[in-house]
Amino acid sequence: MILKVKDFCEAEHKNHGVLIPINNVRKRVAAMTGVSEKTVTRVTKEYATAANTSKVIVTPGKSRPHTKKFDLDGFDLCAIRQKIHSFYVVRKELPTSAKLCAALREDINF
Repeated sequence: MILKVKDFCEAEHKNHGVLIPINNVRKRVAAMTGVSEKTVTRVTKEYATAANTSKVIVTPGKSRPHTKKFDLDGFDLCAIRQKIHSFYVVRKELPTSAKLCAALREDINF
């Protein structure tokens, strides 16, 4: 965002004047930051509300890709699926994660 503002200011410097009139603040901010005018309006309203209620503006966190805990092949998936079915059909009980892990550790050293 800083580079966008810097590029906008450099463009105004090369133009030897302003590109967007000074009295059109929302449009200038949108052009400088590279976001839409509606976003500028929304953020401004959120800031005003937060200032009146003495709350902090909350921004969304960055979503990051999470790695899988297990890398399972087709054989392991099939074995787990069959073990779940055996809980329902043979044992006649619900397969909780603790019970399932214990049974898989015992049967296939998972």
